[in-house]
This record gives sequence, C-alpha cells and structure tokens, in this order.
Amino acid sequence: MLDGQIQTIRSVVNPDKLGRMGPVADAWAIAREANRARRSADRPGCRRTRQRPAR
Repeated sequence: MLDGQIQTIRSVVNPDKLGRMGPVADAWAIAREANRARRSADRPGCRRTRQRPAR
C-alpha cells in the first residue's frame, strides 16, 4: 500500500472478496492509452495506421 491505496494485486483466490475494496482500474486499458500517448509523442504530426499482413 502507498498513501492508503493498494498498488498491486499479485493473485486472486476468491474474486468475490475484491468487491469490498472498491472500484479497480483496467490495467490493460491504462497500458494501451500509455502506449498510444508514447507513440504520438514520438512522432508529432504523424499518424500511424495498422498495416495488413502480406499474403
């Protein structure tokens, strides 16, 4: 814990018991947003597009 907040949950035996801790963040969504922000900061004005695999 840091400043009264849980920082990491390493394992969950019974997920029903997590409800009393309050709302939790979506770690995958946070990671996606951080990656998007990092990419757009690396290339200002350049928009990346998804490339199709070669056939």
